[in-house]
Amino acid sequence: MSLSPGHVRLIGLAFEASDDLVERGSEPFFELFNRRVAYRGMDKPAAPDVAAAVMPLEIAYDNDVVYPVMVRNISATGISLCVSMDPDNFLRERVNIRLALQLPGHRSAYEIVTRVCYRTVANDNIYYGCHFDW
Repeated sequence: MSLSPGHVRLIGLAFEASDDLVERGSEPFFELFNRRVAYRGMDKPAAPDVAAAVMPLEIAYDNDVVYPVMVRNISATGISLCVSMDPDNFLRERVNIRLALQLPGHRSAYEIVTRVCYRTVANDNIYYGCHFDW
């Protein structure tokens, strides 16, 4: 099938068994399918006015563990985090986490259940992309 000039074909992919895929896929594999990186770039500065921390789900045995993280960017559906070594080790072991997020002008933090979607490393920074489970 040919396309007329000025038209492009857009193909979307969804992975249904992502838990199994995480074990088998490499970082370059996931970066290939993470098209948002192509548009946003990897070196955007963190959102300095947004305080955030990652924690296990409330049902987890280590309920009092809290790791501060930096917010790289945020939208209504998800968030990108820049993390250090301890939060990285914590996030690598989980699919679902709690995210405490304190937005500018708000006195208290919101806690949101979040699904870890990807991990990538660029310029010695570790980034995680997470999807909010409203």
